[in-house]
Amino acid sequence: MTCHLHAKPCDPRRRWRLGAALVLAAACSACLERPATPLHAGEEPATRPAHDASAPALALVLSSGGLRGFAHLGVLKALEAHGVRPDLVVGTSVGALAGALYASGIDGAALERIVADEDFRLGAGWFGPPLGRASLDVHGFVAAHLQRQRIEQFPIGFAAVATDLQRGCLEVFNHGGAAAAVQASSALPGVVEPPRIGGRPYADGGLASPVPVRVARALGAQRVIAVDVTYPPQRSRLEGWSDRLFQLALVMTHALAAQDGSEADVLIRPALPPDDDVTVERRAALIAAGERAALAALPRLRELLAASPRHGSSPPPRLSDDPRHCASPARTGIVSLPQDLVGAREQRGRQLQTDRVGRLQVDDQLDLRRALDRQVGRTRTAQQLVDVAG
Repeated sequence: MTCHLHAKPCDPRRRWRLGAALVLAAACSACLERPATPLHAGEEPATRPAHDASAPALALVLSSGGLRGFAHLGVLKALEAHGVRPDLVVGTSVGALAGALYASGIDGAALERIVADEDFRLGAGWFGPPLGRASLDVHGFVAAHLQRQRIEQFPIGFAAVATDLQRGCLEVFNHGGAAAAVQASSALPGVVEPPRIGGRPYADGGLASPVPVRVARALGAQRVIAVDVTYPPQRSRLEGWSDRLFQLALVMTHALAAQDGSEADVLIRPALPPDDDVTVERRAALIAAGERAALAALPRLRELLAASPRHGSSPPPRLSDDPRHCASPARTGIVSLPQDLVGAREQRGRQLQTDRVGRLQVDDQLDLRRALDRQVGRTRTAQQLVDVAG
């Protein structure tokens, strides 16, 4: 039995077992991965530092979470209906997918219509042939629906978080091709081949930062609303080795999500149905759950928007301040020393150099004295020999 995202719902436990088995098979043979969509020239995404002049006042952070990410659409729809418009959207995995489409200029209601299409089949074919129909990959789906193809052209700022598989750290893409950035942020090793950007393989950003609040702060956000739809591990059923294997990933993701989410000004956690009901066929219910959660959070959102910015006039943190980021000194080995310590070290270095020069000068003088003594000695010996001969 093969689970298709557009077919009749099947036992989710069996779906997870199948997913775990595929991951193990890929780890052993690495030959069953679906190839990543090749990137065209100039499409590679990149990181651009934040500029103070364009610092976003409000950021919306959308988490990873697989099919639970349908709830993001409900949150976007509700916030938009009540006049809450972010200046920046930062997303991981499915959050990057929903965030890119929204930031490119597609409103919440239009997003809901896109996924409500009865032919909606994003991801179909990842676990088997989609019943004779051509599957649509993440890159193709995003590229087909984006209002604008490059991130810097979006009317709303956008950043996708991905994981550098080679170095084991997070990377942020807020410039360049949006479809490629989303593909990097949502690639699943063992199922979809990680795309290579700048020669490096990238995969699901949830491995490094499932709720990237720190990224939003580092990009200058003064206020941050985060939406967490990651799966709570306490709801899992551990009935076999594959369940326990999958639980390892859930526990790690949940720990990271809890840490990240605690740093948001407002955290929205939609009350989603049991995993048995988290299917593409139930996407309307998942969207409604996100909408209800956003409406319940409106009083806190209004207080947030009326209050002074959290960071005030202090400079925002840098991406490299997060030890999980690829540019962090903790990973590069480059440590910035305080200026007073740098000055002390430079002064000590100059003193050592002066002492060394002084020692060389003294040594030179001693060598000269010894040479003269030897020459005088040889002269005296020669004179004595002359006297004896004479």
